[in-house]
Amino acid sequence: MRLKTKPSLRPRRRYVAFEVISEYKFSAEQIWSAICARIPIVGYNEIAEAQLRFIEWNEKRQIGILRCSHRKVSIIRVLLASISKIENKVVGMRIIRVSGTLKTLRKKLKEVE
Repeated sequence: MRLKTKPSLRPRRRYVAFEVISEYKFSAEQIWSAICARIPIVGYNEIAEAQLRFIEWNEKRQIGILRCSHRKVSIIRVLLASISKIENKVVGMRIIRVSGTLKTLRKKLKEVE
C-alpha cells in the first residue's frame, strides 16, 4: 500500500505545451535528444532543480508536453527557444501554453485545433 503525501508537501508542477515548426516531421526521441543537447546552455543544476520530464509527443501535430517545477518555467522557455536545429534541419520552437494540470492543458490544446 502506497502512502499518500499531503498536498502541502507535494512539489508544484507546471506543464508546458510546445510546438515544433518545421517542414519535417520528428519523433519523440529526436525531440528529447535535441532538448538534452541544449541543457548546458541553462546549466545542469537548473535542469535538476526543474525536474524536467518529457510527458508526451504528438507526431502528427508536432506538439509535445514537458513537465517541470513551477519555479523553473522561465528556464524551460529559454531552453526550448534555444533550439534552432534538430538533426541539421532548421526548426522553430513555439510555446503554446503553460498550465498547472495536465487535464486542463490537454483540453486547451484540443480547443487550439
